[in-house]
Amino acid sequence: MKLDTHIHFVQYIKLIVQEAGLGKEWVREPRLPIAGAEREQVLKIIRDAFAKRPTV
Repeated sequence: MKLDTHIHFVQYIKLIVQEAGLGKEWVREPRLPIAGAEREQVLKIIRDAFAKRPTV
């Protein structure tokens, strides 16, 4: 899944920021936070990427 080519790109970025501890997932209307199975799939991608990132 390519997160940067999806229509919910802004919501994905906000979710990544929240998972990194740098902000909140909040988005302005008319956007809505992603939910359900899509959210779980994106969270899995994000968490897998964080787990595999190199240590600095």
